[in-house]
Amino acid sequence: MQVAINYNKENSRLIFSPKSLGDFIRSYNLISIFSNEGLLPTVAEVVLSTWSAKPLDQKFLDESPSIKLLIHAAGSVHHLVTPALVERGIRVTSAAHLNAIPTAEFALALILTALRNTLAFTSRINAGGHKGWKKPKKNDFLGYYGTRVGLLGFGNVTLHLLKLLQHFDIECYVADPFVDPVVIRNLGATPACLDWVIEHCDVVSLHHASRQNTRHLLNRERISRLKPGAQLINTARGALIDETALVDRLKQGDIHAYLDVTEKEPPPEDHPFYTLPNCQLTPHIAGSLGREVHRFGEFALRELDNWIHQRPLEGEVDLATLSNRG
Repeated sequence: MQVAINYNKENSRLIFSPKSLGDFIRSYNLISIFSNEGLLPTVAEVVLSTWSAKPLDQKFLDESPSIKLLIHAAGSVHHLVTPALVERGIRVTSAAHLNAIPTAEFALALILTALRNTLAFTSRINAGGHKGWKKPKKNDFLGYYGTRVGLLGFGNVTLHLLKLLQHFDIECYVADPFVDPVVIRNLGATPACLDWVIEHCDVVSLHHASRQNTRHLLNRERISRLKPGAQLINTARGALIDETALVDRLKQGDIHAYLDVTEKEPPPEDHPFYTLPNCQLTPHIAGSLGREVHRFGEFALRELDNWIHQRPLEGEVDLATLSNRG
């Protein structure tokens, strides 16, 4: 069976472990359609893509009428799916649900770190050295028991994160008006509205996709209503936060922010995020990195096998609702 490869050679070595890559090469006739000028026509039924892939545009699809399936061995397919692809009824499957696993794990790590107030302690020690090393008082941080964690947005990351949080005595709240409250309750969390979460939760963690209606979801007015001592976490998209307003609130010194994403990456050289002691920046590391990306190659092999044997696809994307997904 032919498989059309829509990515550069370097990414093959990233997404496949040596064993999976060997299985892939032995099992399929691989045809590269990737070029700097655009996609080359193919007679294959299946296209495999990952990072660096090019959109399946009208010209390519006109010249490649046999294509029936796009397997994306990475996360979002927004940049690949074109109106021409949708019109032809080409099925699309994505490993976004697998990329959500390390993102949720990193979000959990930040939540647990934030509730131990480690940013404040490390900032104090880094600034004061020996004099900054002081044992905390019993009320210097909230800890985990009975703490309120609010998650804004419900998708693959939130789904996995809630499962992880079930192991802690933490009260979880989810704000997403498009999700059935029963689904949220079945995961051990409580449905809540956005403004309630902002005002009442000790940790507010962002998990929305970046869309026009979510841009600056945390605007100046909402940021001003974060409770004193709140821990703000963003592993989703930088555009969800009005960063100017966040800087102003951080300068008051009564909240902390853990930002893995920003509107501009990296932020401008003189941005206050670099120097504010209550702001922790990481360079967009929440998603799959290191060995974690091998999940994508294994996913591609499973989906090809599912397709050949006419089984349900593991990561099929509902193209009718794609605009609402992260």
